[in-house]
Amino acid sequence: MNKICIRCGTDLGALTGASEESITKIEQLRQWEIEVPSPLCASCFGQILDQAQNRYGQEFLYPQAPPQKIIEEMRKKSLAIELFTFNPYDKGAYKNLGFVSAHVVLGTGPLTTLATAVTDLMGRQSDLYVEKIKEAEAACLYKLKTIAHKRLATAVIGLNVSYQELTSNHGMIMISMTGTAVAL
Repeated sequence: MNKICIRCGTDLGALTGASEESITKIEQLRQWEIEVPSPLCASCFGQILDQAQNRYGQEFLYPQAPPQKIIEEMRKKSLAIELFTFNPYDKGAYKNLGFVSAHVVLGTGPLTTLATAVTDLMGRQSDLYVEKIKEAEAACLYKLKTIAHKRLATAVIGLNVSYQELTSNHGMIMISMTGTAVAL
């Protein structure tokens, strides 16, 4: 049974299909924190390689792991990914890189629950919960941008954020962010 390229659907086989890209080259991309689906045909791999070289320059072509300064730059660039709850681009202006999601489960702890019970009894706003939720939102946002960056995305469109209580009145909240990673 032949494999099929996960990006384009091309048949990958020794006799009848396109050639599959080497695991060594795929591992090199992964060292650079670039997500590479598998199996992948040589043509789709070449597209990912071109995108990576455009993003990181000539140093990317060397077989060793990226230098520390480039790793720091990559992390900074992941924070620069734009997020949109709608699609501001024309259909042909971007390449769809697939669904991305990130989740953070927030445990508030017994002291927060106790303090919140007191503020609830007095009819006041709970700043403790608000701060914890803001902290979890920031962590979830960072995760989502990092995942999109690993796919060589420049934006995430159709962003959806949801909040859910996981345990009845026991202080466990989950924040989920989902969207579509795109490269302009």
